[in-house]
Amino acid sequence: MKSLFEKEERYWSGKFDADDSLSFLPYSQSSKLSADGEAAAEPGLLHRTLPSEISERIICLANGSDLALYMIVLAGVKSLLFKYTRRDQVLVGMPSYSADPDGTPPPHDILVIKTSVSRETTLRTLLGGIKASIGEALEHQHLPFRKMVEPLHLDYTGDGLPVVNTVASFAPIHPEPLGNRVAADTVFRFDRQNHSIELEISFDGQRYERAFVEQAADHLVRLLSVLLFQPDLELGQADVLSPDERETLLKRFNDTETGFERGKTIYGLFEEQAELYPDNVAAVMNERQLTYRELNERSNRLARKLRETGVEADQLVAILAERSLDMVVGILAILKAGGAYVPVDPDYPEERIRFMIEDSGAPLLLIQKHLHEKTDFAGTRLELDDFVWGDRGADSEGALDASNLEPISGPLNLAYVIYTSGTTGRPKGTLIEHKNVVRLLFNDKNLFDFGPSDTWTLFHSFCFDFSVWEMYGALLNGGKLVIVPPLTAKNPVDFLALLGREQVTILNQTPTYFYQLLRKVLADHPYDLRIRNVIFGGEALSPLLLKGFKTKYPETKLINMYGITETTVHVTYKEITWVEMEAAKSNIGKPIPTLRVYVLDENRRPVPIGVAGEMYVAGEGLARGYLNRPDLTAEKFVDSPFAEGEKLYRSGDLAAWLPDGNIEYLGRIDHQVKIRGYRIELDEIETQLLKIAAVQEAKVLDRDDANGQKQLVAYYVAETRLAVHELKEELAKQLPGYMIPSHLVQLSRMPLTPNGKIDRKALPAPEEAAARGAEYVAPRTLLEMKIARVWQDTLGVPQVGVKDNFFELGGNSLSLMRLVQAVYDETGIEIPLNRQFHNVTVEAMAFGEGDLGLDKGGDSFIKLNKVGNLNVFCFPPGSGFGIGYRELASRLDGRSVLYSIDFIDDAVDYEAMLNRYVDEIVRIQPEGPYVLLGYCFGGNLTFEVAKTMEKRGYSVTDVLMVDSWIKHTLTPSETSEKELEETLADFDEEEKELMSNPLVRERVHRKVKATLAYEAQLINSGTIPARIYELIAKDSEAFRLEHQLPSWRGATTQAYADYRLEGAHEELLELARVDETAIVIRDILEQVKRQIEAEAGVLHGS
Repeated sequence: MKSLFEKEERYWSGKFDADDSLSFLPYSQSSKLSADGEAAAEPGLLHRTLPSEISERIICLANGSDLALYMIVLAGVKSLLFKYTRRDQVLVGMPSYSADPDGTPPPHDILVIKTSVSRETTLRTLLGGIKASIGEALEHQHLPFRKMVEPLHLDYTGDGLPVVNTVASFAPIHPEPLGNRVAADTVFRFDRQNHSIELEISFDGQRYERAFVEQAADHLVRLLSVLLFQPDLELGQADVLSPDERETLLKRFNDTETGFERGKTIYGLFEEQAELYPDNVAAVMNERQLTYRELNERSNRLARKLRETGVEADQLVAILAERSLDMVVGILAILKAGGAYVPVDPDYPEERIRFMIEDSGAPLLLIQKHLHEKTDFAGTRLELDDFVWGDRGADSEGALDASNLEPISGPLNLAYVIYTSGTTGRPKGTLIEHKNVVRLLFNDKNLFDFGPSDTWTLFHSFCFDFSVWEMYGALLNGGKLVIVPPLTAKNPVDFLALLGREQVTILNQTPTYFYQLLRKVLADHPYDLRIRNVIFGGEALSPLLLKGFKTKYPETKLINMYGITETTVHVTYKEITWVEMEAAKSNIGKPIPTLRVYVLDENRRPVPIGVAGEMYVAGEGLARGYLNRPDLTAEKFVDSPFAEGEKLYRSGDLAAWLPDGNIEYLGRIDHQVKIRGYRIELDEIETQLLKIAAVQEAKVLDRDDANGQKQLVAYYVAETRLAVHELKEELAKQLPGYMIPSHLVQLSRMPLTPNGKIDRKALPAPEEAAARGAEYVAPRTLLEMKIARVWQDTLGVPQVGVKDNFFELGGNSLSLMRLVQAVYDETGIEIPLNRQFHNVTVEAMAFGEGDLGLDKGGDSFIKLNKVGNLNVFCFPPGSGFGIGYRELASRLDGRSVLYSIDFIDDAVDYEAMLNRYVDEIVRIQPEGPYVLLGYCFGGNLTFEVAKTMEKRGYSVTDVLMVDSWIKHTLTPSETSEKELEETLADFDEEEKELMSNPLVRERVHRKVKATLAYEAQLINSGTIPARIYELIAKDSEAFRLEHQLPSWRGATTQAYADYRLEGAHEELLELARVDETAIVIRDILEQVKRQIEAEAGVLHGS
């Protein structure tokens, strides 16, 4: 018996692989759950009698065999499932069957029958596959069911019933209904009544609408009617749609044909507005603004200069500029001159900037004066600033003519080329013409009523085509364009203040950013908002989150729009009403006027309603193609099978029609994803990883983090161990920040399925994988071997080289303590705990303290990184240890130098302690101004040090409070004791074991106790004359509200600003979130530098 089971176990484990899952019809409505979490049972029932010619054909082909007849109808069900899911392995439940003449019952209630299916499969080959699969399954059915289907990870109900989504049975050989022995979404039960075949479909009414199941039944009948009489017809060629269904999908759902101003251009429409509203404000940023007359005249002067330099119709002109009035003038000037602009974001890496300018072939670059160093472009450069504000502008003697130019470009000429992520590792330039933009904003079936009384924000980078909609939506309708400064955009409070101050009426946002605004709006701050329309784009929307906003601003329209750069910004339109919010379901709506959407299969045939297919777009919004990429243009812009001479754009997106003509978006077909509104092709990141010499294989995935937010994770195999920060630095030379993976995980090899594909399910979550450091060098002496073994045990890693960095192997301040004690126990080398590490390696430990990179003195500030032009002094949180700032420091290297310090626990009193901090700061930086930072309790300590510095005459200009709250009351002793217990409880089991050593326990307890004792008696009173920047973890906001914790707003006599950080309090400086935290802190410190420089300039009379 044992050998039989072993044989069967081998069969079933080889039958199913990690990519397999049970097949089922797409759910046509979300499952409603009952109170106990189980789907409420609401079965539906549908009856069909197959047409007589089909029944007769099946009976004839079966030739008197009930099993053969079952195989034929099962082939029909499997064909239907393939058509509806397009998965190449179809897995269906078959009730067990015994052919034994003595009537021995089969060992199981059900078997899972797997069959390979493809577009090339015919009924003949499918029947052959089913016959073999059933034969093998019956031969190997003695293994326990759970063991048999183990690789499939089946769900089981609360009663222990297996969930087999789709079951097909034939009454003569499966006489007993499955009843309560198996749970299924859909059961196809066939029976024979004389000369006819009857079909009964029972279905879960909570998952399927009756109309959808009726449609599926019709399609099954239609498939059988084709395949039974053409057994060699490929499945890909078999059409399931009726003529009426085709009419609905192709025409009724695409009733979008309409007229538009075919003779107009972008600049022509702008000039019309400049004539109608010359004195209206056209664009504003901070304290500066331009009227329509001023904007038109300045851009006309610059356009004349561009013409003089040789710009003609369709010529590309690169523009490298920050979001500014200069940028808007430059763009309009290029269009007026007849050219097309190529936007280049100065925040992009140098390599990407170089590629975009070189690939575009632009002979001319418009640039702001302060950005020259961003590019080595050797062609002609024109400085924007001169024409907008300087000596070439309106007031200069040699100013060029400011009247409108004679047009040399028309509606079919290029307007702009925006570069998007590319599958081959290089970005691709999308060629958009004037008419593409004109029909988007002006057509005879307009969905919007924009006008001169509207105020818009320009929030997005001009390399993201949402900016096209923002800019021209305002300027071609006589409205006002408010250009949002980048730092304001990162601060929800400042941005909301801007929306109120400028009385913005049209707001365009990615959902993720809007959710942050939402929290501020709903906190009942007195924001006086006048927003008429919020238009969402760039990523999937969660309507449920909009309820609070709709309640507070019921008149504001909330509109979801799906879009593609290649089809000019937007493709579909959907107003989000209470219906969508209550249903908590999002769809992207219907095609907008002048565009048509088709959802097609691999043969470019329309798929049925409710079935996923690739979305194709046709109409007047389609780009001309890609610049310099005829091969890619031919691949993505294909001939339409529905209209002679028409092109379709292949979106690469999966979608499904809903019965009312709305579209449900289902994600990317390829590996491209959207994160924070940016479209990212994972292949491009993989390509750049593979360009790094040591990297042999690379796979990049988008994974959900603990909060359900998408993040990029890169897995790679390399010849040697690579440092994560070095990999990120290499990638940053080629890729913009949003394309740098949050996590890079080195593997010894890629996990594979039995079929040889990468097994995605087996790729470890980033938190499970330890980042690896430098090249492996084996221990060379007995002492190095002993220390390496201690490291392996301490860090839980299989191998440690003598040059590996402790922190890059996953070490932290707590495992550092454990390591110190373990090294002492094993080797007798004592490393004092009141010192800190820079770059500890096994090699350095073996050679002694001189090479350890240890700083002398128990209360010295430690320099955590190498280079920067601003010193930032960081104070310890409640644990008392400052090493926690290490990851943050590594990400700010090159910009700011971070110093950290432990809590000083041996001062005679607290005043002496504060003065020792000041002395140490002044020792490192003798003159101010000074910048301080504190995380958690470190913020409270920072405030007290700042007060002491001011008292001693040292100028602290800026203080960053990272998820810290001001203390207005003493901490009760029982709370303080509880905090001590909680801090020590955070140690893991090994660390607690380490604490059993009296020496270590005494040192750590003393540090933590001293910190908490100071915190307990501390009240942060008074104010400081420093600007305070308060950074709040989004997950902390509810806690702060519940406990009524005050902010630091009232603690300064200078400016105050608050910012939101992704994630939970305890994650902010850890690997999970430190990248996002570092970006916000980096931007704040850049602003601090500019303010300090400006103030220094005023003091010195410059």
